[in-house]
Amino acid sequence: MQEEIINFIKSIYSEQIIENKKNIVSPYNLSIYIPEKNFGIEYCDLKNHSSFSLEYKKNYHRDLALICQAKEINFFLFFKDEWERKRHLIEQMIKYRLGLINKKIYARACRVQEFVSNKDVKPFFDKNHIDGHTNCKRSYALIHNNSIVAAMSIRTNHQSETEIARFATDC
Repeated sequence: MQEEIINFIKSIYSEQIIENKKNIVSPYNLSIYIPEKNFGIEYCDLKNHSSFSLEYKKNYHRDLALICQAKEINFFLFFKDEWERKRHLIEQMIKYRLGLINKKIYARACRVQEFVSNKDVKPFFDKNHIDGHTNCKRSYALIHNNSIVAAMSIRTNHQSETEIARFATDC
């Protein structure tokens, strides 16, 4: 599966791609690192990256993300099932991080619309957010040419704080 990701990146990007190196974020391993963009990808199969694995280490991904943050590496982590279910979205996210998507729609060319029903934004989040839709109090969207181009949903968390539950742009 990682080979599919490498092949995809090679099909759109011609600079150096480093695979499975530990010295970049030692003692951890990055599945893929692109030095020119300071971009690291951690692809996680479900067998070795779950609590059912003998090799599983609690907080491994959090600690890896913190090391990447300290080294100012743009870090992107996703799992095998996400690659299988939402490959097109992940490919778009990789292209964006590599600077290969430059289509812009300016906010001033859009109108803001509030939605109080989850059903109005569910299809947008299911298509454009890696985790899909979630229940929320309300959502706001930027509308351009009568289509949603960006959306944000807001909910109250377990500490009774208002939080952004989802944010996505149209891929």
